Amino acid sequence: MAISDNIAAIRDQIIAEGHGSPLGQRLKRKALDAISGGTSQWVSYMTEFAKSPQELARLIPTDGTENDPAMNDARAYLVAKAPCATDTVTTFLKTITTALDI
Repeated sequence: MAISDNIAAIRDQIIAEGHGSPLGQRLKRKALDAISGGTSQWVSYMTEFAKSPQELARLIPTDGTENDPAMNDARAYLVAKAPCATDTVTTFLKTITTALDI
């Protein structure tokens, strides 16, 4: 599965859960912690979107893509959108596309 598919599955679950989604609330907290915290908070958040060690390495990034501007933008948007509630989560993939896919 591609990382974009993982993101879409999470988006779909949040939409299905509706306003006040437990998953959405958990991602909001983790995203805020990732933004204001350190490496462990970033990894904790990105783990939500990874199904394999390779995908997690792409997301955190420890796979050699840390200097790729498009991937860095996608990572930033992935974290920045979660605190904004269900309406913004529905557009997770709008600025992320498939940039992070392996």
